[in-house]
Amino acid sequence: MNITKEYESVVKSIQSNTIKFLGWEKLKEKNIAVCADIHAPFHSDLWVYRFLATAKKRNTKPCIIGGDMFQFDEFSKHKSNNPDAKFVTSMLSFKKLMEAYFKVFKVIYISQGNHDDWLSIFTEGRIINEDMLKLFGEFNKEFKDKVVVSKYPYIELNDKWRITHAKSYSVTKGAVANKLSIKFNKNICNAHGHFLSFGYSVNGKNFVIDLGGLFDREKMYYVMFSDTTHPVWNNGFLVIEDDYPTLYGDHTNWKKEGIR
Repeated sequence: MNITKEYESVVKSIQSNTIKFLGWEKLKEKNIAVCADIHAPFHSDLWVYRFLATAKKRNTKPCIIGGDMFQFDEFSKHKSNNPDAKFVTSMLSFKKLMEAYFKVFKVIYISQGNHDDWLSIFTEGRIINEDMLKLFGEFNKEFKDKVVVSKYPYIELNDKWRITHAKSYSVTKGAVANKLSIKFNKNICNAHGHFLSFGYSVNGKNFVIDLGGLFDREKMYYVMFSDTTHPVWNNGFLVIEDDYPTLYGDHTNWKKEGIR
């Protein structure tokens, strides 16, 4: 029997019309700024300023927000003791942040993080963060024109980078990024852990980076009222130009950069 005809016959008999989840953003950008873990309304004013000022100085027009735009304690399964954990506070904070971002960036790509998912979990899937943000664009033309919202927790850049808000977590800096680099054979920029680290994959082929974040840890109730053995959170962000990364954090000489 002809193998091709046999294959076609079997496939036709079992064919499924269910969708494949292959629609994540695949970008081509020469010069792009990357941040994540803003956790509005509990963001750091200083680090948001540093991110925007650095992008402006380097003439970086596109940016990626790699998940956890929001804190969303108000939708957490754990009762929040933070009096500012309110939906209206989150939305007003988001509006102000976007207005500041629009002054610097021509296009903003937003992917999803685990905190962003809390809205969907709380509403049992009736409202998802992606849809809420797209609806935001119906009331704001600049948002609609400049913001691309992805349902995925990762974005690929220039076929070389994977900007991800990984579900996996490790207290060891760089561990998750290293494993993902081997798995996907790409440079990895990993959010979620709130660590800052820069290194190379164990095979020496790829960059592996922990992105830090633009949060303010002193505004996080569950951080400030608990002692754990987890590493201290680090602020930071990344600029990728011609596929080469520059990681900014507390180690950066901000005075030399001419930025506060």
